[in-house]
Amino acid sequence: TAHEIVDATRRAIRDSAPGELRYVEVASGGSKYPVPFVYPEMAELLAALGRAGFPVWIVSASNAWSVRLVVRELLNPALEALGGVPIPPDRVVGVSTLVEDRQGRWWKDSLRVRTDPAYARLDDELLAGLRLTGRLSFPVPTYSGKVAALLDFVGARPWLCGGDSPGDHPMLAFAERRLWISRVEK
Repeated sequence: TAHEIVDATRRAIRDSAPGELRYVEVASGGSKYPVPFVYPEMAELLAALGRAGFPVWIVSASNAWSVRLVVRELLNPALEALGGVPIPPDRVVGVSTLVEDRQGRWWKDSLRVRTDPAYARLDDELLAGLRLTGRLSFPVPTYSGKVAALLDFVGARPWLCGGDSPGDHPMLAFAERRLWISRVEK
């Protein structure tokens, strides 16, 4: 369910520290993944852009529910501490599947996040009743799909895009200005 994803993310970010690389191990001796954290310099930049009136969007190839939780729990408090503007849930775009509710209806993340306040705030009870389907919700914000997502959701060529992975290259090429971020672990 969408709740299981949010709950796993909630557990992972308990160990988060700004700018510090830590890992979550999926199974003892198995795969491990970096714990999400906020680069302090990125928070400063996003806070300054928000104060200047620029609408800030997060377009990620990670799942939408995890990214929204990280924005709500880690990034927005950092932005507010810097006098910036919090990023609303409907400005966070990530990979998602269509989800099926308890009545058998299918929902698209990008529509539901704009129309259902409980969904947007990642309400545990609501998300527990949303089963992920095997159907991706398009556009999928990976590689050139990030450009499609920007066109669908923002509706214009961005003034500035920042990225830290090869999957961000098409989005960066599409933007008027671009910022490449070098990852701590790389």
